[in-house]
Amino acid sequence: MKKIYLFFAIALFFLLTSHSGQAQNLTNYNLYMQNPVLYNPAFVKDGYKISAFLNNHTQWTGFDGAPKVNSFGLNACLKENMALGLLGLSSKQGITTSTTIYLNYGYRINMGTDQHLTFGLGLGLKMDKLEVGDITGTDLSDPEIIDNSFDNTTLATRFGMAYQYKAFEAQLAFPQLYESGKSNMYALGIFSYRWKVNEDFCVKPSLMLRGVKTSPMQFDLNALVAWKNTVWIQAGYRASNSIMLGVGVNVKGLEIGYAYQMDNSDAISAAAKNTHEIQLIFRMGTCERRQQNNNNNNTVIPNNNRRVIEKDKSYNLGSVNFETSTANLTSESKLVLDSLVIIMKEYPEFNVEIQGHTDDVGDATMNQQLSQKRAQSCADYVISKGIAAERVTPVGYGETVPLVPNDSDANRALNRRVEFKFTEN
Repeated sequence: MKKIYLFFAIALFFLLTSHSGQAQNLTNYNLYMQNPVLYNPAFVKDGYKISAFLNNHTQWTGFDGAPKVNSFGLNACLKENMALGLLGLSSKQGITTSTTIYLNYGYRINMGTDQHLTFGLGLGLKMDKLEVGDITGTDLSDPEIIDNSFDNTTLATRFGMAYQYKAFEAQLAFPQLYESGKSNMYALGIFSYRWKVNEDFCVKPSLMLRGVKTSPMQFDLNALVAWKNTVWIQAGYRASNSIMLGVGVNVKGLEIGYAYQMDNSDAISAAAKNTHEIQLIFRMGTCERRQQNNNNNNTVIPNNNRRVIEKDKSYNLGSVNFETSTANLTSESKLVLDSLVIIMKEYPEFNVEIQGHTDDVGDATMNQQLSQKRAQSCADYVISKGIAAERVTPVGYGETVPLVPNDSDANRALNRRVEFKFTEN
């Protein structure tokens, strides 16, 4: 608990003192909840073996010289607790263009069950350029234009950290810690909570706070609703009197999202139209390994070696799935349980505890009840195949025994499982 207090003390200190620096032109992304690495390099450690994204942010369409930013990123897991990433940003505003390339490093510290702290650091180069060909109504013989003194390449750095405890997440990021030869303490604080309404729907409200010397602290309020981790919608309000709406779909690791921002301030709405953002994300695999919990080894029994089992160990015989929002077994899951029936018949001296597990999203009591119902459904099937009821014990563990940290959708999927522990009768 002391570690939690320390994190929030550090976050509050930096947010309150962030007004001591100068702000560069920081893009007001609208899809940062789906892709937090846009602001925070800690999220190159996102739980996936490989992830990549493209983002196009077009601000104030219809306004000459309004900012346009294209971003791309590629993240790769090095070890279970560290990752590397490449981030590229290309922006154009007025007659100036800027290209920044970062190499990001993320490192995670496990602080206990479903609790960890991740740090991220980005180092790179920023290349600023004056587009002389876009200049009109200006004396092109001006010495500064002739010398093109606006063109320069400088060191760029960024820093961020993220704390997660079960469904709660807090971030602190400095996306432009040093750029264009200047230190910049522009800080972002993001706080969110992932609430599992039921097996299908999840709601994630969030608050972002921004601090900078040249303007008052600003904030974003957002709420994202996801259905089966496949379709999501979001709505939000930005303190600059803007409304943000978004929608996206995720199919087999490929996600496409779109956000629309309505700028309602008199100065902007009179001169320009609204802001659009499109994002494409690809995620593949998980870099987390299965961990031992409660002296169990969570072994997957190979199809050709089912006779070699030991008592007092938990085994994964295969993926046991259920119909949406129910404890009804799918036909594929019955094939896995048929394997358990074979084992129980080959080992008449063994009993089995059927263990149901969930991820940490939502109410803990509801998760425990769901895991118990699903374990019971498996037990009923095994008993119906001729295994004595006194040899089968269903137990729902809910979210209390995760295989891996619940820090990504891929990891949460690993934690939603059914396992089998054999004991002597």
